[in-house]
Amino acid sequence: MNGRIFDGFEVIAEYWDGKIDYKRFNESSADQQKRIDDFEVWIKDQKLPDELIEKKECEDNGDNGDNGDNGD
Repeated sequence: MNGRIFDGFEVIAEYWDGKIDYKRFNESSADQQKRIDDFEVWIKDQKLPDELIEKKECEDNGDNGDNGDNGD
C-alpha cells in the first residue's frame, strides 16, 4: 500500500512511533459536533445492499441464524 497513488494522493503507510498525535486539526467543539451530526445523518441515509437486508431482518427479530444444531 505504501507509495501507491489514491485519488491523486500518495499513500504513506508507516508504523506508529507512539509519539505522533494524529488527531484532527484544531477544531472548535461546535465544529466537531457538526461534523459528527453530519456523519450521523449520512450514515443513517445509507441503503443496505439487498443481500444484507434479509440478514438484518433476522437479527432484528432475534433470530441469530442458529437452528439449535450444535454440530454433535
